[in-house]
Amino acid sequence: MNLSVAAVAGATSYNWSVPAGTTLISGQGTNAITLTTNVGFVSGQVCVTAFNGCINSTSRCAVLYGAPAKGVIQGVSTVCAGQTNLNYSVPAAFGATTYTWTVPSGSTIVSGQGTNAIVVTFGATAGNVAVTAKNTCGNRGTSTFPVTINCRVSGVENLDVYPNPASTNVDVIFNANDKGIASIQLMDLTGRMVYTKTVEALEGRNKITIDVDGYSKGVYLMNVTKNNAISRIKLVVE
Repeated sequence: MNLSVAAVAGATSYNWSVPAGTTLISGQGTNAITLTTNVGFVSGQVCVTAFNGCINSTSRCAVLYGAPAKGVIQGVSTVCAGQTNLNYSVPAAFGATTYTWTVPSGSTIVSGQGTNAIVVTFGATAGNVAVTAKNTCGNRGTSTFPVTINCRVSGVENLDVYPNPASTNVDVIFNANDKGIASIQLMDLTGRMVYTKTVEALEGRNKITIDVDGYSKGVYLMNVTKNNAISRIKLVVE
């Protein structure tokens, strides 16, 4: 980094003192220096005096800050798919002005992005909770915290459609692990969505009737999604 002071009238040289953990690269004796911060530098004071051949001026000083250090993430390492409002945090890093968090695919940061503590709602995919503390000097790397999914996914099981093939009405039958919102989608083999419906699934056996009368004959894919878990079955319309 480059530091300087305004030239002092009559000054013949300038004496700079730099804090431990930094290295003065060039400029000693002038009113402008270049220095670098070493690994592990947190903060310290840099000072300069002007000399006119007789006396030194009063020191002018400023505090330098290094990039914030990596912190150890604290939180729950084993969660259930769909588990909500879990807390993760790192100790506040000296000099940090913002914290950038990432969470596993399918999970959501409910609140706290930019701070040293977040609230997370998880999807169905394991992965890392990670954070990088930053300031204008940069960062010292990203801290990671592995999170595993070790609970039964709150999805659907034993998906079936009846009758199959069908020509008018078809019953979509499935078991839900718990009560909650489920989405039923019907797609043709090109991936085009031809039907979608959201239902309140009950814990246990569910039966939803849909009308396929008027659909083109052929093979379709029936998806039932609950808490990011997808069950799929083929349906033939004749």
